Amino acid sequence: MNQNPELFRVDPTTALHATALDLHDAYDGVFSLETVERYLHETFASLEQRASINRFLPILAERRAREQLDVLASWRVVTPSPAVLFVSSSDAGRSRMAQALLRRRTGEGVLAWACVDDPAVDSPLAVEALGEMGVRAPDTRPLVYDEDLVRMADVVVTLGGEACPLVAQHHYEDWTPGSRRDRTLDDVRRSRDLIAGKVEHLAAELGLPRAA
Repeated sequence: MNQNPELFRVDPTTALHATALDLHDAYDGVFSLETVERYLHETFASLEQRASINRFLPILAERRAREQLDVLASWRVVTPSPAVLFVSSSDAGRSRMAQALLRRRTGEGVLAWACVDDPAVDSPLAVEALGEMGVRAPDTRPLVYDEDLVRMADVVVTLGGEACPLVAQHHYEDWTPGSRRDRTLDDVRRSRDLIAGKVEHLAAELGLPRAA
C-alpha cells in the first residue's frame, strides 16, 4: 500500500520559531534572535531538499544550527590560537583531511574547522586515506559554509576554487588540486599528500609549535 508522503509533512514555522526562542536564551548576549532564526531556517531548508518526510526535520535543524552557533560563539572568545577555516563545497573529503592534518600537526595550538555546502555528505575515501597515515578523521561534522564563519576566521583556505568574501587582515590561500573533485582512492591520496605539505608550510608560517 502506497502512503501519501504529504501525511508525513508538517508546517515547521511554529516549531522553528519556538526552537529559535530557546536557542536565543542559550546564546543570550551573543547572537540576536534574527541570527538564530536565520541559521535555523537555512539549515531546515538544506535538510528539506533531501527529505521526503519532514516530521523530524525541525529537531535535526536545531541540532545542526546549535553546532554552527557553538563554533561561532567559541570563536568570539579572545584566544591566542588562530582560527583556520578549510572551505571545500565541491569535495567534503579535502576539507576534512586538511582539518585532521592541521590538528595532528599543532594539537591544541589552533582552531581548525572543515566547511562544506552539505554537511551530510560522507567522505569514506578521505577517512581511509587518513587512516593509511595513522591519522583519525575528525569526529565533528563539517560546518555549513556561511559568510559569518569566514569573517570569524583568521585564515581561510579554499580547496575547490571557491569564492570567499574578502575580509581585511584575513590570510587567504587556495590549495585546490588539479581537479575539482576526487573520485578514486588514488585521487584522494594525491590530494592528501598535497594538503599535508601545505599544512606543514602553513603551520610554520603561522609560527605554530608542533604537537607534543
